[in-house]
Amino acid sequence: MVKQRSIGVTIFAMTMFLFSLCSLPVAFAFIIVACTSSANLIVYGIGALALLLPLLGILAAIGLFQLKNWGRILTLVMASLIGILGIFTIGFLVLCQIMTSGVQGRSTLQVIILILFYLAMTLLGVGLLYFFTRPKVKEQFI
Repeated sequence: MVKQRSIGVTIFAMTMFLFSLCSLPVAFAFIIVACTSSANLIVYGIGALALLLPLLGILAAIGLFQLKNWGRILTLVMASLIGILGIFTIGFLVLCQIMTSGVQGRSTLQVIILILFYLAMTLLGVGLLYFFTRPKVKEQFI
């Protein structure tokens, strides 16, 4: 029996693949800057994480295209991380704005734009969690 991939799974898989692919040059640039400067261990760790996430995104997208359950599970794990990262970053930005009357030289408008970006990222994570836990979607991967 041939499995049918829904349009929603296809759209999420393509989006994840393209965003992850576009994130790779940024991750490599971050690592190059970290290696050529007098960076500490935290910067190297962030660089490694910046490289790991797009690679996992590409792997998850391939799993979604092939309707592999591990691709769906990896997507759920990454969606959870995206949501958690977004929530904590929003909290950090708001707290910095309140406590220091600004975020390291950024204007209030820039901070609002950052908060909206991370809010969108959080909503994307929640949307992925919702979509890939629906019974009709799950049965495509079994």
